[in-house]
Amino acid sequence: MVPAPSHHDDGPSSAPSEQAEALADHLRPLLPLLGRWRTTGTVFDRQGDEAARIRGQDSWAPLPGGRWITHQSATRVGDRLVHVHQVIGGEHPDGGWQMLAFEEGSMPELTRLSDAGDGVMQVLGPGTRATFQLPTRSHDPLLAHWERLVDGYWLPWLRVRYERV
Repeated sequence: MVPAPSHHDDGPSSAPSEQAEALADHLRPLLPLLGRWRTTGTVFDRQGDEAARIRGQDSWAPLPGGRWITHQSATRVGDRLVHVHQVIGGEHPDGGWQMLAFEEGSMPELTRLSDAGDGVMQVLGPGTRATFQLPTRSHDPLLAHWERLVDGYWLPWLRVRYERV
């Protein structure tokens, strides 16, 4: 069993209206992300075959002041436990929001999160890109499709489904 990320009182367990009030206006398009999610998915190898299954939990919550959102993830990728910590907010120089990921490296990775319209968010980073289909209703899943750049070609990397808990 994957341990659930820890949360504060103003975190994902708060009522949706409390989270909306805590969120700065420029982050309102990200409101459907907020909450706790059961995470499942697939990792693909360079040939497009399933390399590992993903299972765990993710959460998104406004940080105090509402100008940034924190994303906490504790998932098993195959047999390996993976923790991801991100903050989303500010303004990216190319538009959208900054997304800083604190994973295994010694420095955070900066990516760009942008609103593509129609409930789709896009992530662009060095050698990676993703689309997130935001849920339109509170019980709908959040879907993500990640790709990575390999030898000049974009290849499927991750397919992830988040179910609200």
